[in-house]
Amino acid sequence: MRPAALPAATLTALLILAPPASAGIVEDCLQDRDPGLNVSACTAVIDSGQWQGKELAAAYNNRGIAHGILGDSKRAVEDFGQALGLDPDNAHYFLQRGLAYRDLGKNRRALKDFSRTLRLDPDSVVAYINRGLAFRDLDNPNRAVKDFDQVLRLDPDNAPAYNNRAWTLYYWRRYAEALGDAERALALSPGNPAALDTRAHVLAALGRTGEAVAEFERAMQAGGGTFVRMYQQALAKHGHYRGAVDGVYGAPVRAALAACLEAGCRVVE
Repeated sequence: MRPAALPAATLTALLILAPPASAGIVEDCLQDRDPGLNVSACTAVIDSGQWQGKELAAAYNNRGIAHGILGDSKRAVEDFGQALGLDPDNAHYFLQRGLAYRDLGKNRRALKDFSRTLRLDPDSVVAYINRGLAFRDLDNPNRAVKDFDQVLRLDPDNAPAYNNRAWTLYYWRRYAEALGDAERALALSPGNPAALDTRAHVLAALGRTGEAVAEFERAMQAGGGTFVRMYQQALAKHGHYRGAVDGVYGAPVRAALAACLEAGCRVVE
């Protein structure tokens, strides 16, 4: 499993004093409970013609975040681009667009935006983690590890950074280092299913099959049906599981997991 990066969906306040008739719309554009309402209200703000410059950029940013939450990353990219056209030195908008590009699988475009973020905000932990993930997905583990190293210099107790570095080191076949990072992630975030998953894969790579099976089971217990389905799909892809992908852990999944590990397969690629 490739663990998720840190979120960065932060609404931006509109900097003007809204006329009384528009106050409710502005408030709806700023609220963070209902992304559908964000979209409609921010669209009204944008289309009103009353906002310009950085204030208008903030409305585009908020609508872009809402589009991303609703799964429309393409529209999110477009909105963050509009925001940057109005406020071109805003690190947050570059970061948001980079995250949207990551969601679209456009890692090279995301890298550029995360690098721009870091030029404007050299201490952005979120940008370093997500740039590291983009480098990793582009098969550049050395650069990925450097970015995770930088996160840990800025924030020594950042559990996601340890886990992401562990997963990168695992794919780089530096198993001893990966195990140390996975265990550090678990010490900082006990029971975290992503870190348990990473540690399970590393234990399997080290030939510690019995411990790996137990750790995969702990990951499923912590992560629930989402993690069980992930393993069912992966084991089916490896040809070891033919049951339903129903998120239910039982003897068939355990047998398939043991068979996969005995055959030396990496459970989740």
